[in-house]
Amino acid sequence: MRYLSLVTCLLLATSLNLQASERLTTLRGEAYDLKTDTALYTEHHQFEYDDNNTLVAAQVEYRSTDDEIIGRKTLDFRRSLSVPGYETRLHDGRYIEGLRYTEDGVEIYRSRDGGESMDTKTLKLDGLMAADAGFNNLVHARFDQLIEGDTVKFRFIAPNQQTSVRFKAEHVGERSIEGMPVVDFKIAVASLIGLFVDPLRLSYDAETRRLIEYRGLSNVRSADGELYEVRIRYPALIRKPETSE
Repeated sequence: MRYLSLVTCLLLATSLNLQASERLTTLRGEAYDLKTDTALYTEHHQFEYDDNNTLVAAQVEYRSTDDEIIGRKTLDFRRSLSVPGYETRLHDGRYIEGLRYTEDGVEIYRSRDGGESMDTKTLKLDGLMAADAGFNNLVHARFDQLIEGDTVKFRFIAPNQQTSVRFKAEHVGERSIEGMPVVDFKIAVASLIGLFVDPLRLSYDAETRRLIEYRGLSNVRSADGELYEVRIRYPALIRKPETSE
């Protein structure tokens, strides 16, 4: 199950459309327990763009149901929209993970003791790859291909596992959320491990192509270090159906 948790940051972090005319500068997400629907935490995103209206950076605050800050994340998209540099710190910095660029590729790192000990590994960028919130940008780039029925395979860089993991994305249907049409994608591990790991479920607005809902493991941990299983929704992005008078 932990393999898929690393993908969440991506989606969870940025459900924005990269078109300048519709770009987002802030966004709030609400996370609920996948089984009980109990409120767990909220995400508060801020996005930054350059003079060409290209996404260059983002910041995220994670807040408890008591509105206490339980974590922060910073992202740098200047080197790549699909593989950003980033760092996440949870529970007063006890849990740390991130990715930074080096001369040899990218270095991924993780710590579960506030940085006293740090696991690191250098990976080379090769082929179609994504990391953290960059996955959402990859989906936008391949949206038409997915809708047409193609399966998109890629490698997701997972600092928590100190490796990159093979995934596949595919379109699995359409439905509506609060009366708004959405298209559903499934993201699964592209190996035998996938037989034992629940896939992620992503629902995008069929018109704006923005992420509306995510179901699966979160990248946010409880104070005990356990990853939440969540349903995350972005209420401000839900378009209300037009009603005739």
